[in-house]
Amino acid sequence: MDLSSLPEAARANLVKLTPDGGCLKTPVEAAPEGSAAPTARCKAFFKYKARYMDDSPVDKEKPDWQEYSLRLGKKFKIEAWEICLSSMKVGETVRLICAPKYGADPYLEIQSVDMKIEIKAQMAAGSLACADNAAAAFCGSCIGCAGGMEMMKRQGRMVRSGEIMVFWITLLKVEDYDLTLMEYWEMNTDEKFAAAEILKQRGTDFFKAKNFMDAADAYHKAVSYMETLHSTASSWDEDDIMLKADALRIPLHLNLAACKLKTKDAAAVLLSCNKVLEHEKHNLKALFRRGQAYVQKSDYKLAREDFGRAREVAAASGDNEALLKSIDAQVAKVAAKEAKASSKDAALYKRMLG
Repeated sequence: MDLSSLPEAARANLVKLTPDGGCLKTPVEAAPEGSAAPTARCKAFFKYKARYMDDSPVDKEKPDWQEYSLRLGKKFKIEAWEICLSSMKVGETVRLICAPKYGADPYLEIQSVDMKIEIKAQMAAGSLACADNAAAAFCGSCIGCAGGMEMMKRQGRMVRSGEIMVFWITLLKVEDYDLTLMEYWEMNTDEKFAAAEILKQRGTDFFKAKNFMDAADAYHKAVSYMETLHSTASSWDEDDIMLKADALRIPLHLNLAACKLKTKDAAAVLLSCNKVLEHEKHNLKALFRRGQAYVQKSDYKLAREDFGRAREVAAASGDNEALLKSIDAQVAKVAAKEAKASSKDAALYKRMLG
């Protein structure tokens, strides 16, 4: 970058933020002692003003020191901002000089979206006419059309592509970002596992408090993170990741099934238990809970089959006396319900036949 227009003293204080020297900062005001520094994935709140090297404003219509926020690590369009903010502390102000690829060019893309919206609104209100055709409405489909570009020139709002830009930035505050609020496509593999563990514990706490709806929501979101790892697997090299995902996905489905039993959502219980049994066909908890779901659906034949399989697994594995009693209690419950249903059917047939 050509920094010959900078005073010699200013050039002496420049701190290189990128190996290629495309982002340079100069301290303007130091942060108070003990101020927090940004962390990975945190949300940074800051204010800024934008200038060219000749000190002319980038957008005459926008005031200086606009407030903005971005989450670090999300690959924000203006890379220079994220690079700079990551090196600052709360309360600090710096001057950031950046090469076109870090500043002016991406800034132009962002500003163009805002300008397009504003110009379309002005055209609709009749306060602007298309420079290409005075009788035509501004197309609004591309800010690069001659009419749109001419209108921005008239307003003094053209971002000069390919030029060095200077930002003054003050970091106002940082907030830790909750991984569980992120969308799966924003996250890497480690973050998905971390978020799933957080949600699993959150779901367990809700379940203990008998808040079954919120517990189910937490487990369901955690499951979705693990499911995306399966759907995006592309090679045998990811076997270890899949094994780790299954080790977490299976108990999450079982916990989700337990929640759905409490809320009497039998269809959801069947869905989760079937997911587990596809992977572990002799999973005791999945068989038992699916049997309970069949009871809720009054499908006693399938319930007896699952309880029978569950009893076989429990007996074979040993040391399951309490569970065997629970299974036997469920079998007895099914038998009682079947007998009651048969009695009702017999009475109904008797009435029908007179």
